[in-house]
Amino acid sequence: ETITSRENAKIKYACAVRDSEKQRAADGLFFAEGPKLCLELAKKLHAACDVATAAALAKTPELAQFDPAEIAPHVAEKLSGTKSNQGVFALFDARAASDTLDTARRILMLEGVQDPGNVGTLLRSAAAFGFDAVVLGPGCASPLSPKTLR
Repeated sequence: ETITSRENAKIKYACAVRDSEKQRAADGLFFAEGPKLCLELAKKLHAACDVATAAALAKTPELAQFDPAEIAPHVAEKLSGTKSNQGVFALFDARAASDTLDTARRILMLEGVQDPGNVGTLLRSAAAFGFDAVVLGPGCASPLSPKTLR
């Protein structure tokens, strides 16, 4: 059954997690958007809630394995943090990440990087260069904010 209401409890909760650092911290969840990011995260983390438009499911058939709830395009617009969305959204359990600093050999340490876009760029760069972990010190933007993940 397709979720057609922008006021659906599941949609409102996903928006609360997306918009509120306090909500993310309290529930141990973070919001992810887009098929590529959601599929990559699903390899290692449990999706607590996932939704997609019919068009996104048709374009990316591998999403069907997660059995996402279908949402109407206007509901996807509410969930999206961008002007044009890709129609795939999920909440992931941030506490499920099991990598520890005990086994990491190459670590990037950040301090005071306040812009979420810059934190996201550094995280992607660390991954591209084969770093095992990134540690965010005081004053850094949240690594789980939608802008960082985008």
